[in-house]
Amino acid sequence: MIPGNNQYSVTGSAQKICTANGSFVSTRVLAPIWRLAKNRLTLVLIYAVASIWETKADTTPVQWVGNGHWYEAVFVGGSGISWSEARTAAHYSGGYLASIASPDENAFVYSLVSDPKFWKLNWNSEFGLGPWLGGYQSDKLAEPDGHWTWDSGEAWDYTNWAPVEPNNLYSAEDHLHLFGYYALMGTQWNDLAAVPQVYQSEEAIMGYVVEWNQVPEPSSLTFLGISVVFLSAHIRQRHKNKKQKV
Repeated sequence: MIPGNNQYSVTGSAQKICTANGSFVSTRVLAPIWRLAKNRLTLVLIYAVASIWETKADTTPVQWVGNGHWYEAVFVGGSGISWSEARTAAHYSGGYLASIASPDENAFVYSLVSDPKFWKLNWNSEFGLGPWLGGYQSDKLAEPDGHWTWDSGEAWDYTNWAPVEPNNLYSAEDHLHLFGYYALMGTQWNDLAAVPQVYQSEEAIMGYVVEWNQVPEPSSLTFLGISVVFLSAHIRQRHKNKKQKV
């Protein structure tokens, strides 16, 4: 599923594309080119761009007075998003996944994602999995708490790990996200695999936080880049669903 409740369907000769606001646009006239896989991908990409544009139009980056930087919480929904996909989308927008350097900045970032839609309980419903942040381990030579760095390149001077974290569970948890410790939501941190579903199929990250040093200027190229990331996630989910039905 592409972010939120958007979807597209192809049924016989009455192909339709569903826009983000729920209205259907007939593509009957495009049926000849729809049958070609390459063109079909192009049409879906165009749809994805339109959906992302509409979704992003409802959100506005917020400036934090503590450092003058701008931040935006991006909700993905559906089957979630990997850390690498979130990072790519952030870079396409001209920013990076959020870095946190103080308790005040941590509280501010949390305030952007304090809506339950950004959170999902883990596999046993004990902990809350919140949005991706920019922290990651540059290598695995000092597990579990060594060689952490920020996507922005800033110094790793402040941490807010939950109790017993980071713990490098499955020897694969090298990426940072907000964490609810015995709660759905919380301000603490946890280390997690870049693609949580690989180790626990029920788990997923529903969004991420982008940071910019200067006020961002949205462009069609930005939304195109972000849509490519979401489209790839959408295609993977469709393949997964097909395998489950077999």
